Amino acid sequence: MSARGIAWAVKLSKMVVFAWLLLPRDLGLFSYVLLTVGALTACTQTGFDMALVQRKEGTARFLDTGWAVQAIRGCALAFLLMLAAPGVAWFFGEPQVVPLLRVMALGVAAEGFVNIGIIYFQKELRFHKQFLYLVGAELIGLGVGVVLAYVLRSAWALVWASVSVAACHCALSYLLHPYRPRARFDRAKAAELFRFGKWLLGSSVVVFLASYGGHAFAGKLLGTALLGFYEMAYRLSDMAICEIAHVANAVMMPAYAKVQDDRERLGRGFLNAVEAVMALVMPLTLFIVVAAPHFVIVVLTPKWSASIVPIQILAVAGCIRALTATGGILFVAVGRPRLAFLTNVVAVALMFACMYPLTELLGLPGTALSVAIGLSAGIAVWARAPALAGVAWPDLLARFRAPLLLAGLVGLGVCLGRALPVADLRLVLLCEVAGAALCGAAGLYLADRFMGNRLYSKLIASLMLRAPGCEGAARGDGSTL
Repeated sequence: MSARGIAWAVKLSKMVVFAWLLLPRDLGLFSYVLLTVGALTACTQTGFDMALVQRKEGTARFLDTGWAVQAIRGCALAFLLMLAAPGVAWFFGEPQVVPLLRVMALGVAAEGFVNIGIIYFQKELRFHKQFLYLVGAELIGLGVGVVLAYVLRSAWALVWASVSVAACHCALSYLLHPYRPRARFDRAKAAELFRFGKWLLGSSVVVFLASYGGHAFAGKLLGTALLGFYEMAYRLSDMAICEIAHVANAVMMPAYAKVQDDRERLGRGFLNAVEAVMALVMPLTLFIVVAAPHFVIVVLTPKWSASIVPIQILAVAGCIRALTATGGILFVAVGRPRLAFLTNVVAVALMFACMYPLTELLGLPGTALSVAIGLSAGIAVWARAPALAGVAWPDLLARFRAPLLLAGLVGLGVCLGRALPVADLRLVLLCEVAGAALCGAAGLYLADRFMGNRLYSKLIASLMLRAPGCEGAARGDGSTL
């Protein structure tokens, strides 16, 4: 299983424990912290890490400059967080946010000093070390968060858990990679990296708005407690689906970059990536939509029932986001980050046009619906991806047959499990999960047997962090994918 998959499972476990031990208001307070950190981080994104991954050669001579900029940025962000804390508290009417933000600044500073050498984990596809880096930190965060949530029963548990994850990232980055950065800044090298990264800066801002615009509206218009419900819905639906997209991006970004001049392998890789991502995301989306009511009541407890409808809507939004991400990462890898930026701009523009009236009219479901509507607009720019990869539209549309089959069978499995004569909601949920799993497995068999697309092998390749369809791309150590 991939590092991000296990890291997501750890995050999910942490969220379930927090749902038991904390109140929606606590999660709402923490959401203000994440919103502020995310805004400052997005507005100062350099894009240097992706620029270094995208470069075919000569990466090492840029590392010290990249690390120096990263460290300065981390310290500056921590300072800005401390200064901005009273203003954030005033804007949202929550004075308790001030100390939370100032402690969170410690974690932001720690992330700034992470060893930049870890970009080679992704660039050279050394995912066993990426696994240790991601999962190790999340496990520490889980332990700290659970203990403090039980003892403190407040948003402080969430903040200290996040700070501990950041500190572990910093420590593990030096333990797992031998490179030792030095604080040397070269203006010419920084300018060269920024020429690529400037579009990623723009994309970072609009991605933040697409991801957290709903949080800002919910917090300002509906209050802290309802923001807590929205935060839970966002994390349980969109987080699960987007982790799949992140896994695919981690594999495909360096693979695309290495074969960007070979249209045949690039097109084959794009087709297989779309099919593999959608074969995971579409069934998961349908499962979340159908099973969300019982999952929330049984696993999170009834106090979180106001999250059910937002979870269902945001799951659909996450599916759309995962689809457009397959094009976005292709745009970046082949040196066209402007298109990735435009994808997000179009999505954010429509989302904000809809958000105020829908939130006022429908409350939390309206906020979630505006996110889904906005993200759907990004498909218009995503449609440029097939041409860049040299892929014909009939070939691309054919790759959606198996994902649609799997999604339909998973939805059928959930409905069959629910139809069993079982009264206990916990047993009903177990039957739904079992039905979805059995029907999904049957769908994989049918796709392989009658569609001839070896979907099972492609999914295994994705989960094992190999890039299906880009075989033969040279790795940084001279071997091949």
